[in-house]
Amino acid sequence: MLSFVSNKETEKIILFDHLVNHNDRHNGNLLCDISKGATLYVIDNSHIITLEPRIPFLFEEMIQNSEILSDRILKTNGDVYDLLSDAIGYNENKVRECANEIKELLSIDVLEEIKETIPLSWIDSIGKEKTEQLFEILKNRILLIDEIVEMIIKERRML
Repeated sequence: MLSFVSNKETEKIILFDHLVNHNDRHNGNLLCDISKGATLYVIDNSHIITLEPRIPFLFEEMIQNSEILSDRILKTNGDVYDLLSDAIGYNENKVRECANEIKELLSIDVLEEIKETIPLSWIDSIGKEKTEQLFEILKNRILLIDEIVEMIIKERRML
């Protein structure tokens, strides 16, 4: 079924998982909608930032650049990335193109605007400090997106 999907976005999935530290990508959270042609969706993103859903966030560890540039996500999610690469393809240049799109769409100013729209009830539930830390993590990852891309390319070449 995957070979027939119209949105061949292996690169976007891999890069997205690295930006949000998604450690739980597996075959069970790939959904293929055949009602309008075969369209692939990645679902169940509840395990971002840490391995635990929602809380506790391990912000201090996630802010460190060494963790951002770790190949852990590639290894943890490797089976599904291999499945996607085999079925719908993978292209190093497309990874770089995706990174450029993200940099254009998610500037630091845009992240600040998004932060301002977070409901107060959510901020109250995890705290203002953790909210600030969450955005610090996202900023660091976007600022290092080119390095993340090169790490992804290097690791995928070794397969």
